[in-house]
Amino acid sequence: MPTLVVVLAGGGTHPVPGSEAEIELAEQSFQRLVEGARVARLLGCPLLYAGGYDEGNRDAYENAIRKIAADANFEEELLLETRSRTSLENMKEVSKIVEVRGFKRLVISTTAYHMRRALWTAARTMPDVEIISWPSGWRSTRDRLTVGAFGVSARAFLDSCTALREFIGLLAYKLLT
Repeated sequence: MPTLVVVLAGGGTHPVPGSEAEIELAEQSFQRLVEGARVARLLGCPLLYAGGYDEGNRDAYENAIRKIAADANFEEELLLETRSRTSLENMKEVSKIVEVRGFKRLVISTTAYHMRRALWTAARTMPDVEIISWPSGWRSTRDRLTVGAFGVSARAFLDSCTALREFIGLLAYKLLT
């Protein structure tokens, strides 16, 4: 029985009316799943996708996840946790699976901007498990600043909103738990 598992937090979906799939994963969910599947495949361990879907057809949600993992050539064991809706709920539900399955080490694969909150919630809910971070989907670099870096763009605004949301989310978790 493997003692290592790659865990990733969902990140949302979008309905696709009239489509056979009915839903599609949000951009960050898709990116997290593809990268998580790649890492789990490289490590030869199970992949645990954590994130619920409460807007209708749970089967369509699970099928979408399984199809994307298969399309990414993931042939290892795929575990789905589909009850949680927040990062904190993700890790609370993951901790139950980790305990039952006897996993001793977790590789958390999530977008770089979400990693701090994911690590904090994992450490809080699974203090006896070794946690390894595997960030992906970087939106910033440490390159030197240029004049163009100070321009206004929709993407820069979106990135600022995402950073603020992550900061507020982590602060709320720390204050409320």
